[in-house]
Amino acid sequence: AESLALSLKAGTDCFTDNAELVKASAAEALERGLIGEGDIDTAVLRSLRIRFRLGHFDPDSASPYTVKPLCSEEHTETALEAARKGVVLLDNDGILPLCPESCGKALVIGDLAERNLPDWYSGKPPFAVTPLTAIRKFVPDAGHMTAHDLCVLVHDELGYLCAGPDGAVSWEAENRTVFEEVDWGFSTVTYRNIQTGKYLKLNHDGSLSCDSDMVWGWFTYERFSRDEETGRFLPHADTFNDGMGGEGKAAANTLLASLTRQVLTDGIAKVVDAAARSGVVILTLGNHPLLNGRECFDRPSIAFPKRWKTLIRRLREVNKNLILTLIAGYPYAFPDEVKYFRAVLYTAHGEQHVGTAVAETLFGKNNPAGRLPMTWVESETDLPEINDYDLINRPRTYQYFGKPVRYPFGYGLSYTTFSYTGLTAEPDSGGFRLTCAVRNTGPSPGDEVVQLYVAFHGVLTVFGKPERLPRRTLCGFARISLQPGELKSVDFSVPREDLAFFSEEESTFIMPPGRYTFSVGASSEDIRSTADVEILGGAKR
Repeated sequence: AESLALSLKAGTDCFTDNAELVKASAAEALERGLIGEGDIDTAVLRSLRIRFRLGHFDPDSASPYTVKPLCSEEHTETALEAARKGVVLLDNDGILPLCPESCGKALVIGDLAERNLPDWYSGKPPFAVTPLTAIRKFVPDAGHMTAHDLCVLVHDELGYLCAGPDGAVSWEAENRTVFEEVDWGFSTVTYRNIQTGKYLKLNHDGSLSCDSDMVWGWFTYERFSRDEETGRFLPHADTFNDGMGGEGKAAANTLLASLTRQVLTDGIAKVVDAAARSGVVILTLGNHPLLNGRECFDRPSIAFPKRWKTLIRRLREVNKNLILTLIAGYPYAFPDEVKYFRAVLYTAHGEQHVGTAVAETLFGKNNPAGRLPMTWVESETDLPEINDYDLINRPRTYQYFGKPVRYPFGYGLSYTTFSYTGLTAEPDSGGFRLTCAVRNTGPSPGDEVVQLYVAFHGVLTVFGKPERLPRRTLCGFARISLQPGELKSVDFSVPREDLAFFSEEESTFIMPPGRYTFSVGASSEDIRSTADVEILGGAKR
């Protein structure tokens, strides 16, 4: 209430925190005399004035700022196009695209196969197509399993946890609720009531209830921590659970210390048995945007979680046609597991048509041309310590990282192939004009993302100290569509000042004189052609 009052009086007119929290705080602030009705009137008046100027209350044609109806057919088509273009094919030994008539019985495994999660801070779409729903349009009889264990939760003294239809929790000697335990890795788990579909959660006072429709919200009370070795529950020490308050957290930790889980069904054993009888296995894994991938809930490793590794190894023992679909907000390093997959796809959360795009790519309706906007290293041991932010001297990113990587910046495969012919570079007004030709040399239409990089080949010393220069820097790209056999010319215009790089010593951008090499290719490490230019006079900006 006090912070709301101070913010309101300082000029904040719109509060975008939790709606119920804002309402309660505003009411308390008004009751305590911290704000008056005049303060509220001022904020409302200023907010309405802006909305009137934006045309929010005018007929559609009256204002250039009028927002078109959301989720229109045009918007839906744009969303689908974005989803298709965002799929990255990381590996493929030829198994993809799948043929519905010859791939045999398809088994889809994974929690994310039947879910389409919004991303952290994303909007709420009007619909969300899951991978499983879209895959079944190609193979209607595709099976689905999650590989999660079924468990009951037991208190050391009070008995079994029993969740009623209203979500209230009691402790019983015999009646017990069966939960699906979703292991998100790194000791993070959630529990879903298999009868109601509701999630178990810790309330702000430290008590339990089972009434959450999904794992979502600023305070993720549905998140539990369990030691992977002992199986015991760990105390809640997370910043984002501080919404409980001290007394609530103390009560929660007392409860967790007395809680254990008993496994009724081994989820991995169950899906391995089904995989042995399937023609192809599509394993759909990834992160939850609010678990192990946001502020205060970061993962301690970029390796696959322990349970994933066990699942993958055992699946491969019974089925060689294993395809991995990763739906995640960050890269992974899985050098030991990558050899088990015949193909690997990657895409991100936050897209209502992500399931459509994944399925269309798996079955060849969409020829993938997504490219990685980050480097996926071979192993996390190749990286410097996570809190060392010196990207140059302890290198990260494609500009400075010189070790072999699994999937480089700009990487992505296609169902067709492309060839490049010589790159030329000519001086242009204020910069350079570069041209190359790209031909589709494969059997099907497809898109290629032509990437242009630049590197300086001289040695630069500033104030007597050598500057470590980038290996190469992206300075342009173009996505082009080509029919089989088609040849297209691709032109780039690079302003002279774009060749400058930042000097730590001088704290400014420098473009030293000397030889610069432009290179064009399919990724930062797949260079197809180069061209040199000489810059006689350096510059700063």
